[in-house]
Amino acid sequence: MRIFVTGATGFIGHHLVRLLLERGHDVQALVRPSCPQQERLHKAAGRTYGDLSNPGALRAGCQRADAVVHCAALVGITDRESQYRQTNVDGTLNLLRAASRAGVPRIVHLSSGSVLGPTGHEPANEHSPLDPRNSYARSKAEAERRAWAMATRYRLPLAIVRPSWVYGPGDSRGLVLFRAVKRGLPMPWKSRVSLHPVHVDDFNEGIISCLEAFPGPVGRTYHLAGATPVAIRTIIRTIAGALGVKPPPHLPAGPLGLLATLADMAGAALELELPINRRRLAFFTFPNAFSIENAIRDFQYHPSRDLADGFRSTAGWYIQRGLL
Repeated sequence: MRIFVTGATGFIGHHLVRLLLERGHDVQALVRPSCPQQERLHKAAGRTYGDLSNPGALRAGCQRADAVVHCAALVGITDRESQYRQTNVDGTLNLLRAASRAGVPRIVHLSSGSVLGPTGHEPANEHSPLDPRNSYARSKAEAERRAWAMATRYRLPLAIVRPSWVYGPGDSRGLVLFRAVKRGLPMPWKSRVSLHPVHVDDFNEGIISCLEAFPGPVGRTYHLAGATPVAIRTIIRTIAGALGVKPPPHLPAGPLGLLATLADMAGAALELELPINRRRLAFFTFPNAFSIENAIRDFQYHPSRDLADGFRSTAGWYIQRGLL
């Protein structure tokens, strides 16, 4: 297949491009001319220069495409609703318009598990109510709603995938957690809180399986997560083991709430993501678990990467590049 990938220089996107090329697919990547990470895009991938606000670039990328995978998103550098909406909502609709006009027969849109907010201790399914808790999540929830409305109106062959916490080599956001564990910084986890990590290769194998199963996935939303949720304290201890250090001490989360709120206010004014903020505190204190039964049923999704092995390879990638 000829597959047009947005966000192809990002963490998830560049790994997806590599796997697609290994499977023998022809990949065309949407690349911002000013993107500082172009060097990690596989040399065999074609390039269409532009962004989600550029209709000409989107038309060019969608021409003769057998599939579109929309990975591009604005993540975690601002708390301004308008900036998130511009990329994550308006940009998504621009891409869908281009795909519709080109008659692309397969469209996979990457949303986010964060649209559900804290899921509770039982795995949430795809019909759980949306409850986004921050600007990013609200933009992704709106993008889902608007995308489905457009798909219904124009009969687009659309499937939506919600990733859980995706980790692996190249994950700059996970680097913050690995650095904190290595430095022995106290961690504010709650004992009953579990998260649902998935290795980037497992996640992208799910994307490819979804594409190959079309038209079956059309009109459906899927959660792609790891095989099972993992207690946050187990995650921290496993990272410590991967780094060869002692697990960091536990810190009660309650007193950090006010500090995280103030950090968010300062970060919004400075247009920076500070080391302590409400989103990062929520990572440690709100449970997130997702049912993957629909993906297992519809396209035989079976995440298999061992957590300890995945964390070791991630830590090794950081260390090789002098980041840890």
